[in-house]
Amino acid sequence: MKYDQDKIGKRILLERRKAGYSNQSSFAVAMGYSEESRQTVANWEKGKTVPCMEALLRMCNFFGCELGYLLCEYDCKTREMTDIHVATGLSEKAIDAIKGITISNNKESEMMKDKRKAFDMLLTADKFSDFFYAFYDLYMSSISPQLLEFKYVDDAIDYIHGLEYRMKVEHYELNETLTLLVDELFPKPIVADLSNLRIKESFDEYDEREKNQEQYYNELYSMGKT
Repeated sequence: MKYDQDKIGKRILLERRKAGYSNQSSFAVAMGYSEESRQTVANWEKGKTVPCMEALLRMCNFFGCELGYLLCEYDCKTREMTDIHVATGLSEKAIDAIKGITISNNKESEMMKDKRKAFDMLLTADKFSDFFYAFYDLYMSSISPQLLEFKYVDDAIDYIHGLEYRMKVEHYELNETLTLLVDELFPKPIVADLSNLRIKESFDEYDEREKNQEQYYNELYSMGKT
């Protein structure tokens, strides 16, 4: 594979700025090099030289990415992320959001299993696509249109009023589809499963405890008034 020094330099520059380092000197120091190494960093970013393997590996750890990303073999920080991006068209941020719901350090914990089941249940619900397309319609209406020209002021006013009305309708439809989605996932009435509940206290014991508690508070109240 042929590597492009200019592209590699621009990627290092981009990641340095994203990491919050506005100048090359502070970045060099943060990487464990001397402040005088700023010229070396400058040469990397201008595409004049390519970092050595040791420097590339340091930057991979520093930026939280794989070597292939720094060398511009792919455009997401990991190969796995790139494959998902190519397959779905989703951004890295969206993919991270999904992974945040479905993946953790302890993949087999009961909580993570329940999260994955809930997420799967949501995405595969019949009404989910209706909800998404209602959201999509409102999103498209909210995007500022390209430059529009009107011959008369009345035409512009009518256009604005029509757009406002359409967005109100779409907002209402979005709420309606969300309600239908929730009703599909959790049909009314929701009945709690009490089969696993075990209560040691009897109702007579509960009543007696409530009476004693009430008597205790009444006595405290009486003592406060005297």
